[in-house]
Amino acid sequence: MISQIENEIGSTVAQTVKSGQYPHYYLKQLNLLTIIRHLSLLFMETQKHRGTSMAVLEGDLEFEPQVMHEQAVIQRLIYVIAYINRQSGESVFVEKWQGIEKDWESLVQNWRNDTVIANFEFHNHIIDSMVKLIWDLAGEAGYFSSLLRSKAIPGSDAVKADLLYSEKNQVLLIQIALKLMPEMLENIAKLRGLATRASVRGYCDSEAHSRFSCLLQSLNLNKERLRVTSRSLQHEALRAVPSLPSILLHEHRLDKLQTLIQNKVMVNGEISLKGLEIFGYATNIIDVYSQIIRDAVSTFQQRIEYALLK
Repeated sequence: MISQIENEIGSTVAQTVKSGQYPHYYLKQLNLLTIIRHLSLLFMETQKHRGTSMAVLEGDLEFEPQVMHEQAVIQRLIYVIAYINRQSGESVFVEKWQGIEKDWESLVQNWRNDTVIANFEFHNHIIDSMVKLIWDLAGEAGYFSSLLRSKAIPGSDAVKADLLYSEKNQVLLIQIALKLMPEMLENIAKLRGLATRASVRGYCDSEAHSRFSCLLQSLNLNKERLRVTSRSLQHEALRAVPSLPSILLHEHRLDKLQTLIQNKVMVNGEISLKGLEIFGYATNIIDVYSQIIRDAVSTFQQRIEYALLK
């Protein structure tokens, strides 16, 4: 996908400008980024619904109001994304989007009759579809970056420094924000859901222990990929997404969550942590890390807008 983005950036824009479709293409890119932004909100709210509904199925009714709240928020986001998509000429792949809508409708209708693990796995399937859709759209979201190249951009020196990073860095930021980060957030959110469920139950069985071990190992790989990819970014690109260097400097919060799960949840005896406690702590971390997606999408939008002024 990355090589595909690199190959298509430039040639697609050149053809578009030459054919006189610049305004249409410009709006298409802005709409794509708006949809991607809302899709990121959608999968994070669905992650919350997974964790809270697992707790309810396990018997903790304190999570019931949040389940209802998440269902309302998710439905609003689905309506908004569908509306934006229709107004923008259906930029989102219709078949994939309709599959997500139908799966969510089925989940809402039937989740109370599922086992906790069946509920967990069905949420995983829906969220995976959302994350994959974001990445499918990413190839179409970066084309206008090539219009910047080394051309002067009206405005302050600070704005120029933020926007005039290389095409290679644009591709790396797309990979970090729209591929690596959603996958990493999903790993953290799965740990949150399973840890909340285990805390509500009061114990961690062998199956849960195995799931925790796999997810913790995957999360370590996520963190390493993020570090390695981020090292290749220019200073200007890091300035454009300020939450990224901030996250790299404060990884200890995520390390603490991993240690908490290993020492307080993956235990042989009774778990003393409360479900609401572990859910809230993990949610705060997800909120901080997800800022990278928001910052990156805003930066991509700025690059598209300033391309008009070159």
